[in-house]
Amino acid sequence: MKRAELMQQVRGMLNPHDKAARDQLSVFLVCLLISAFVWLLMSLNREYYSTVDYKLQISGLPADKILMNKPGDHLLLRVRGQGFDLAELDIFSPQRSVNIDVRDIKLTERTNGDFTGYLLTAPYATSIARQLKLSDELTGVSPDTLFFRFREKMQKKVPVRAPVEFTLDRQFWLSGPILLKPDSIVLKGLQSVLDTIDFMQSTAYQYGKINDSVQVKLPLIHFALEHPLEMSSDSVQVTVPVEQFTEVRLEVDIHPAEIDSVEYYRFFPDKVNLFCQVSFRDYKRVDGTMFLIAAEKAKHESGEAGFARLKVMRKPDFVKNIRMEPEIVEYLQIRK
Repeated sequence: MKRAELMQQVRGMLNPHDKAARDQLSVFLVCLLISAFVWLLMSLNREYYSTVDYKLQISGLPADKILMNKPGDHLLLRVRGQGFDLAELDIFSPQRSVNIDVRDIKLTERTNGDFTGYLLTAPYATSIARQLKLSDELTGVSPDTLFFRFREKMQKKVPVRAPVEFTLDRQFWLSGPILLKPDSIVLKGLQSVLDTIDFMQSTAYQYGKINDSVQVKLPLIHFALEHPLEMSSDSVQVTVPVEQFTEVRLEVDIHPAEIDSVEYYRFFPDKVNLFCQVSFRDYKRVDGTMFLIAAEKAKHESGEAGFARLKVMRKPDFVKNIRMEPEIVEYLQIRK
């Protein structure tokens, strides 16, 4: 058939007014699809050999050692089967990885401190076939040997630091030290890396002005290492205890710094006005009897007057910023 005649028939089939030609085209296309489908079924029903690339996952590594090399990222699996099965394995497989457990590997210690070992992959063919739901279709695994190099895993305990910035609102103070939980962590890794680390630090955090206790969880900064460190905790909880305080005025008796059975002293005045700051929750607890104010006198003959500087000898732990009025008193030393 000449080209011109063929083109004329095609144009006739495409002519929307030529129903007979369009029917012939529809029949032709249906027959073509059926033929292609039958050919595909016959092809997939035959037996083939195929090589499938699967990602390798390794489990059962020694807990006290660090893997220093990559024994392999992928396994090439030689598979025999019908086209249907191979298409399902290669295209529709739900997982593209296989696992090999190396807990039974035999290691040899080298003079440089490394531990080496190897595993043949052929004995794992049954396990791999079970993972991929194959029976006799798996005919080979490549590479045939996996080589491993380990180094001893060491550990070190280091303190945790958390750079926290804030300002306290007026008449608020820290009711105690800033708490870190945990305040230290255990690192596991190469000794050469651990020797360079003295502490672990969290990300910085800025609160601004605060008038209440604050608690926040901050991630610890990880080092970008070829062989990452294991950390007993990857974050730290920071607690900033804040409470409101007020000022208290007390009148407290003055006592001599040293007890003398032969002499006694008279102070002018004999009481001191003591001002201190205390939290609201401890306001009702504070009392003048909790304080001991002593006068450190200068040496004078009996019957002579002098001046003594006042000193706080005892105070409760929950008060801060003590000041006295006056700070110096006059005294008279009298022999009994």
